[in-house]
Parts: sequence; structure tokens; C-alpha cells
Amino acid sequence: MPRTSNKTDFRKGIGNKKLGDIRIGTWNIRTLFKAGAMEILIDEVKRYKLLIVALQEIKWPGSGSVKSNDTIIFYSGGTSPRHEFGVGFLINVTYFVSEFGADIFSTDGMVLFCKVCNVAVASEKKFTIQQHISRDKHARGIQRKLNEVKQNNQVLLSNFTNNSDQSSFNLELCETLLAANIPLAKLNNTNFRNFLEKNIKFKIPDESTLRKNYVEKCYLNTIRNIRHYVGDKKIWVSVDETTDVEGHYVVNIVIGTLEAKYSGKIFLLYSDVLEKTNHSTIAKAFDKAMFTLWPEGIKHDNVLIFVSDAASYMLKAGRAICALYSKMVHVTCVAHAIHRVAEEIRSNFQDVNKLISCVKKIFLKSPYRTQMFKTLAPGIPLSPEPGY
Repeated sequence: MPRTSNKTDFRKGIGNKKLGDIRIGTWNIRTLFKAGAMEILIDEVKRYKLLIVALQEIKWPGSGSVKSNDTIIFYSGGTSPRHEFGVGFLINVTYFVSEFGADIFSTDGMVLFCKVCNVAVASEKKFTIQQHISRDKHARGIQRKLNEVKQNNQVLLSNFTNNSDQSSFNLELCETLLAANIPLAKLNNTNFRNFLEKNIKFKIPDESTLRKNYVEKCYLNTIRNIRHYVGDKKIWVSVDETTDVEGHYVVNIVIGTLEAKYSGKIFLLYSDVLEKTNHSTIAKAFDKAMFTLWPEGIKHDNVLIFVSDAASYMLKAGRAICALYSKMVHVTCVAHAIHRVAEEIRSNFQDVNKLISCVKKIFLKSPYRTQMFKTLAPGIPLSPEPGY
């Protein structure tokens, strides 16, 4: 079997350039002087993905080269009729592409093609390739391509200068609309768009342009600002789960800094749609949020308070999270606790519950009765809306 090695080499073709890994090998082939031996050799070399193989004991008389599809064998042997000894090199045509550069040559596996001159180049002997690239026609083609690249770079630089101001305006417009809670679709409103075009010198982008190219930039800028402000400060984390209009489970994670002399800032750090709501998905969302805040390594000791409702899955998630955040305390929401107390009271005082239900039916769910009550008894206030 062939012995292989990966080599990284420097060659001098059109300018100096570093080649990638070139797999080379050596193989004492014993003999190629039998039917099918060369095909077996080529198949094995391809299986090992070798570009160059040094061969021993080829046992071919004379010297020369043999090409088979994308493979060339250069050989040199003796003159003995007994077919002894002989050495050679097997080279895959793609080697020449690696040596001289993929911007100069290409190959379909059988034919070596010069991209500069748009001609096929004989690859049976290396000196014919070197002779081709040394011709004036090839040198002029190289210079022509360099000039085209230079002109294209100048055009791109000019376009970039002209478009940079427009891009900055688009980003600022997107940030303003999002900060003001104005839907991007409002840009499709004819009156609003005409007003902006009349009073602003820049072209007003389409909604799709902002959504595809700038919303993510606004998000990354916002996350970057949150990271910068939080830094090494201690924080509290609040997690709440709700459902959207389509019934999807959405988790929102809010953080706030704990300051010594004044109240800290509050940020919405993370939102995600969950497949289902349980302690596992909540714990994973919590961990993702902390990784978003500290991508280079979560600062577990900086998370001091975890606030959530008192649902059973939240309590279970809190116990799992506290195992990783040793200084964190899990606090359940007071409003949620009051609600649970109210639910307990309602279950124990059924008559009071019925009375409140009747009042809601009479007044809160009937605007006509409410108006009639105000007309007949203007000095008597309505009963407050029940809070439980």
C-alpha cells in the first residue's frame, strides 16, 4: 500500500502564493507490466486522494509518459528484455491546478484548461505547462485580468462611498421605528411615505429592505449595548410565559441591574417560542438568555435573584437553575401569590362568588344597564370591578 504524507509547499508561479495541503505518497508497486495493473494503481491512488505518487519497480522498458483520463505516469526503465527495475511518478492533473493556482487553470479531470488564454493545455509534460505560462500572450492576459480587478475595486469603492450614507440612514430609521413601537409596515402607508420623501433627502426604503437587512443589525446593536452596560454588575432575572394570538407558548426573560445607590436599568433580554411549557424548556431558555448576555462565559455568581410565578413547573425549574447559580435566590411573584389566595377564598365562599358574578352580569357586562344606573342614581358610584 502507498505511504502518504500531507505537505504544504511554496511554489513560484504567477507571483508567490501558498498552496494548500498536497497529499503525496510512495509505492513499491512491484510491477505494472501486466494486464490491469495500471488501472488498479490509479483506482487505489484515487481512493487515497493522492496528487503525486513516487513509484518503484514499474518494470516498463524505456522512458516517457502515459496518460489515462486525469492521471499521468512519467516513467524511466531499463532496456533489459526481462522487464526489471524502473521508477516513475504518478501525477493527477488537478495537481497542476493546485500548483499554479485555481485562478489560472481548471480541469474537468481529463483536460487542463487555461482560464487566462481560454485554451486547453497539454499536461503530459510539466515543461509544456511552464512554457505556456511564460508566453507573452499569457502574460498579457494576466495583466488584463489584474486591470479588470483594479477597475472593479474602484467602482465598488465609489459605490460604497455613495451608499454608506444611505445605509446609515436606513439603519437609523429602522432603530427609530422599532424604539417608537411603530410597525415597519407603516412605511407602506402612502401619506406617511410621501411626508418622509418630501422632508428627507434620502430615499425611503421598503419595509422588506429594513426587515431583511437592518432589523438584525438593530438587534445586535441593542444586545451589544446591554452587554456593555451590564458588564460585571449583579443582576436579577425575571421569567414569564404567555401565549400569543395563535396559541404559541412564548417565554420572555427580563433582566435588571442591582445598583447600590439607585435603581438599575431593566432590559428585555430574550424571547423565544417554546414547543411546550415545562421545567426543562424554562431552564434551557434561562441558560440561553445568560449565554446571550455573557457569550464568552456565563458569570454565574453575578445572578442573585430569579423572579417567576409560583406555577409548579416554574418552582421545579427554579430548583434546577439554583443548582448551577449558587448565589441565586428564587423568589415567586407577590401578585401571583395574592391571586392564588383569592382563588382559595373564592372556592371557600361560594355565596360571595355568586354575588360578585351577578354584579358583573348586571353592570360590567351590560353597558346599557350601566348607563341606566347612572341616569337613575347619579350620586351613587358604581361598585368597583372585582379583582378576583
